[in-house]
Amino acid sequence: MSIIKCPECQQPVSTMAGTCPHCGTPIAGNITKCPSCQNFILKEQEVCPHCGKAIQTPAEPQVATAQTKPAAATPPQQKPKKRSYGCLKSMIAFLLVAAIAGAGGWYWYQRRTEQREAADYALLENVTNPQFYEQFLTDHPNSIYCENVRRRREKLLEETAEWEAVARSRSRIEILKFLQAHPKSVRQRECNDMLDSIDWNDALSIGTLEAMSNYLSNHPNGLYAAEASEQMNELGRSRISPEERSIIYGVLDAFFTQGMARQDTATISRLTQDIRFCGTPSATPQQVLQFMQSKQAADVIGLHYLVNTDLNLRRETLEDGKLGFAVDFSLEETLSRTDANQPNCHTYRVSAQLNAERRIVQMNIR
Repeated sequence: MSIIKCPECQQPVSTMAGTCPHCGTPIAGNITKCPSCQNFILKEQEVCPHCGKAIQTPAEPQVATAQTKPAAATPPQQKPKKRSYGCLKSMIAFLLVAAIAGAGGWYWYQRRTEQREAADYALLENVTNPQFYEQFLTDHPNSIYCENVRRRREKLLEETAEWEAVARSRSRIEILKFLQAHPKSVRQRECNDMLDSIDWNDALSIGTLEAMSNYLSNHPNGLYAAEASEQMNELGRSRISPEERSIIYGVLDAFFTQGMARQDTATISRLTQDIRFCGTPSATPQQVLQFMQSKQAADVIGLHYLVNTDLNLRRETLEDGKLGFAVDFSLEETLSRTDANQPNCHTYRVSAQLNAERRIVQMNIR
């Protein structure tokens, strides 16, 4: 037995020791001397840790005997297939990405389908044609709106016959009855539009400020609201005050009772201005009197006129482009005659225009 240094930790150790007591390196049967520097080294070391030279171990000759059999060839140990493992990871990653992409695509497909269904359903809000409901059911057979669309279609079909009669009548009473019987009908908007049109036609036929105001009260957002407001403004501007009505009546009364009845050319001249009288342009006071005298018989010795109070008076734009007054009224004529058996009363219809200064610029007597 001899003491050597452990080839690993360089601590003293016996050559007969099984392992180094210091580092646990196997010693007995596991050490040899370096051929170059004669220091102890481990048998499996290929390079001497002391001198750095390679260790060449001589091959031991194998003696074949009859009893020994050649050792079976040991298959070479296969290294781990790192490339196959990498391919597997790539495939898994690819499948994962494909699954995520597929799920995302399916989600957006479903989302677009739902949005298209919602948009098509919204379009049916005021539709009264059953064919559009049937088309929705064809295009979206599995939609969440299908049941509601079917109910609305059936209700619409039930109302059709009744509605056709109402639409033909265009009667306010019938429309209101229909709305009362079908308060949630999809034709409610159409009914409201019909009522709007009926009320507007009534307001136009009456043509007064009050009629326009009533229309706007019943239909503040109606189809004709803007036109009604314009009509109200126009009527307000053309509305005749009691004072204006009284003044114009006085002008007409003086024209007939003083100018015509008394043959007073000065009064006619004062109350007229470049008058077109019964088709004669720029008629003089004498021409006005001659027109009336031509209609009288020879036995007439006096004239009396009465301007009735049925004046239809309004503001109107005259031929010169300025705002004036237009008036229609009835006129009673009473004649004093030498022949009492002859008729002595006549009624005329008179239309006239007066300028802003309340002077007569046009008159026709029928």
